[in-house]
Amino acid sequence: MSTGFGSNPFPLPSRKIVCEQGQVSEDHHRRDVFETHRHRIFALAVYMTGDERIAEELLAQSFIQAFCASPSPDAVVVDLAFLQELRRIMPIGECSLKLSDVSMATASIRGNVLRTELESALLDLPATERLIYLMRDVEAYPADRIAGLLSLTEAEVKLALLASRLKLRELLSERTASQAA
Repeated sequence: MSTGFGSNPFPLPSRKIVCEQGQVSEDHHRRDVFETHRHRIFALAVYMTGDERIAEELLAQSFIQAFCASPSPDAVVVDLAFLQELRRIMPIGECSLKLSDVSMATASIRGNVLRTELESALLDLPATERLIYLMRDVEAYPADRIAGLLSLTEAEVKLALLASRLKLRELLSERTASQAA
């Protein structure tokens, strides 16, 4: 057995089995499902927690839940499993940010923002609004899908999205003002 660079001294038996009709085995299918959804789930987990270690754990547990729920989970099943795991570590549910909580003076502020400043400001949003913002503006989920996943109405999702966008602008303008001073 070669022990050179790139060789595995402890090879695992291949679990890829092709069925009589040419269908790929269950293990290969699960790998495909995981690869299809892992980047999206990991990105949401990192932005929601601000911690890659916790995000990795959320990712793993989300897929365990998804595969327990269905042998062939689709995006909705994976998202629901992720939300179930996320709810274990933070409150996701009712929207708590109201338009009255946001200064309307910041609504017209424009300018460049560093990604790190945006990531930091995101962590200051309430969890539900942060998740709605990430799903809609970062991952491009349709509002009706977000509403279904979070058991909210589409109107509540749109209102929370608007409030979170305005609150982000306010938080970013405060950071910019404090850095300029």
